[in-house]
Amino acid sequence: MINRNIRNNDGMKNMQPNDSKKGMAGQQGIYRLQDFDKGAREGWNNFTILDAKPDSIKTVQGEVSVISLSIELIDKDDSSYREVLTNYLLFVDTSYNTPFYQFALAVMAVRNTDYLDANELVGMKGTANLSYYQPKNKDVTYPKLTSWSFRISEQEMNEALDQYLDDIDQAEDDMDWSGEF
Repeated sequence: MINRNIRNNDGMKNMQPNDSKKGMAGQQGIYRLQDFDKGAREGWNNFTILDAKPDSIKTVQGEVSVISLSIELIDKDDSSYREVLTNYLLFVDTSYNTPFYQFALAVMAVRNTDYLDANELVGMKGTANLSYYQPKNKDVTYPKLTSWSFRISEQEMNEALDQYLDDIDQAEDDMDWSGEF
């Protein structure tokens, strides 16, 4: 092992290579499995939406609306595989059965609403399937989340249960128990 605390002529510490430490990956062309981050794996992941902002971007087809999401992904089977997608763009396409339609439908179903408000997405949790998309003739890949399934929050569940119990109490109060119709 090489001493990493060698001082140069002006008394400052120089960091020397130590091939047993992460952060020195690629030194002398050597890469170890431990040098790679344990990001989310392809397949089913739990997610939490950390941030969501309506936005627009310019494309070759003109300006398009998007929702910019910051999403924490955690592998469903091994929580040591995790990562945060800091600028995941969800393209707003209101055509039937598009990825945005699937996402919106899942949000509306768990919220029991007929609208999607991007500002209300923060904190929502669920599962989604992660894969990667690589455009033709490009070296870059993009994460792609599909099959969104949201979980209702504990607070929303408690509010719904309270409302349900109130509705039952009201229905019992409104019932005519006299037996006459």
